[in-house]
This record gives sequence, C-alpha cells and structure tokens, in this order.
Amino acid sequence: MQATRLIGRYTASGQVRPTVYRRRCFPQRYTGADIELLASVDEAHETLSGPATRRILEREHQLYGKQEYARLAAISVAHLYNLRRSQRYRQRRLNYVKTRPTTVSIKRTSASQSSASQSIVLPSKLRLMVMRGTDDRSNMARYGFRFEG
Repeated sequence: MQATRLIGRYTASGQVRPTVYRRRCFPQRYTGADIELLASVDEAHETLSGPATRRILEREHQLYGKQEYARLAAISVAHLYNLRRSQRYRQRRLNYVKTRPTTVSIKRTSASQSSASQSIVLPSKLRLMVMRGTDDRSNMARYGFRFEG
C-alpha cells in the first residue's frame, strides 16, 4: 500500500520526497551531425527515394572512404525515413513558401443549353455540368455534378 511505503520512508529518513520518474529510452545511434549530413545529401540530390539515398550513403563510405558516412552507410531504409521526419532534419531541410495568389478564369458557355443545366468551362479543359432537378419524394431542388473530359 502506498501509505505504508511513505510512512516507512518518513521514519527511515525523516522526510518524504517524490521519486523522479526516469523513462527508459533506447540509446541514440545517429547523432545530430549524422542528421545534418543526411540533410545535405538530400539537398544535393533533391531528396531521392530511400533505397537510392541509402546506396549513395554506402558508396560515399565504401567507395570514397569518407569516415563521416560510416554510421549512415549501414542505415536501414525505414530508419532513414524516420530521420527525415525528425525535428532537426526538418529545421535544416524544409523551407515553407507561402502560396502565391493566382486568378483562374472561369467562363460560362452560351445559353443555348436548357435552363435546367449550366456548364462551366474550367481551365484544365474539363467541363463541369451542374444539373438542377427536383426530388420526387420531397419536391426539393436537387443538384448533380458531372465532369466531362
């Protein structure tokens, strides 16, 4: 029981202090320098796929003898993707660019079609058909959309 344990602790030392919880973590295999090196490789090669990047890291160590690539040369593809999701990698590699506003021209087609349906021509050469009808059960307006290529 917790009360018995706390009383025993008080009688033994004359004071009761809360114990600090220490989470057991796996030891980190890859350092911050390794993550920086991975980010620089991705920047130079424009973020290739995991297997291609892993092969580049292996060749840098084995073929060219660069010792800074020793730990990254044996990395698994799955762990490479984990490192790419790390906060340090994102701070080093990703830059966010604000979306620039653009105008999109949408024009309506001629009125030769029936008044129950309208057609809007989109810039991507798709045609959006908006059809208006009524629901037989509730007599409410119902709209349907269809894309035509």
